[in-house]
Amino acid sequence: MTKSKNLISAKEVFAAELEQKFSEAELCGEIVTTLKELFVCAFSQSGNTFQMEFLNGQKFRITVAESA
Repeated sequence: MTKSKNLISAKEVFAAELEQKFSEAELCGEIVTTLKELFVCAFSQSGNTFQMEFLNGQKFRITVAESA
C-alpha cells in the first residue's frame, strides 16, 4: 500500500511545530518569490506589504498580517 501525497506523518508535524517563527515581512517575501514565478508584472515590497503592477495598468497592494 502506498502513502497518499496528502497525508502528513507525525514526524513531519513534529518537525513543523519546532520551526522558528517568522515575521510578517519574511512571509511576505516568500509570497512575492512564489508569485514572481506565476505572473509577469512589476513587484515592489516594503515590510509586510507588496504591490503588483501589471502591464495592463492594474495594481494590487497586498498586506500580510499575523492573525490572533
